[in-house]
Amino acid sequence: MQIQNAIFDLDGTLIDSMPVWRKIQVDAIEENTGIKLTEAEQQTCMQYPYFEALDKLRDRFPAGCDRGYVFRQSMERMAKVYREGSIPFKPLAKEYLMFLKEHGCGVGLSTATPKELCVPYLKLTGVYDLFDCIFTEEEIKVSKSVGPAVYDASLAFLGGTKENSAIFEDTLSCIRTCKKNGYYTVAIAGSLTPPEYLAEIKPLADRYIQSYKEMMH
Repeated sequence: MQIQNAIFDLDGTLIDSMPVWRKIQVDAIEENTGIKLTEAEQQTCMQYPYFEALDKLRDRFPAGCDRGYVFRQSMERMAKVYREGSIPFKPLAKEYLMFLKEHGCGVGLSTATPKELCVPYLKLTGVYDLFDCIFTEEEIKVSKSVGPAVYDASLAFLGGTKENSAIFEDTLSCIRTCKKNGYYTVAIAGSLTPPEYLAEIKPLADRYIQSYKEMMH
């Protein structure tokens, strides 16, 4: 496929932030509820937007637990990490963004991460100007695991079609959304993706890559 427009997820797709997200989210839940999350429950936090994950885990929380407070506390802690610019990019991710721009491709970001977190990070790390547009679940008000609206917003801004555009994602729930709605989808290996999720991701995506090097030819 000749890609004319590329639309990226951020966390786990362009940057290797999932281990940081996992620690912060799990710590916030355990500190505020007193429960110890199982490995499967920790994976729920990784595979779904965080507030949606909190909702899925609500039956485990004690009565009166304020999920909104847990969410805000996690966001505040993660914001500090983003402001420091310490989260590494995945290997050759920056180079691939530059490769796309050099070849005249439109580049969009469709992310669950709020703009007050991701924009300062992108500016600090020198890649903000490589994106033609940035849309978040917060402003579109639809989770990527539920519907394609945040991808659709980037596609419309770029003036592309599903036939000449590709979505880059790492999580199973989002890849399901993309494929269900007719998007050409490139799945990239995630550092915390469990084998059982990979077993479904690989045949579901149109292409599965271990590194962005595979895209630069």
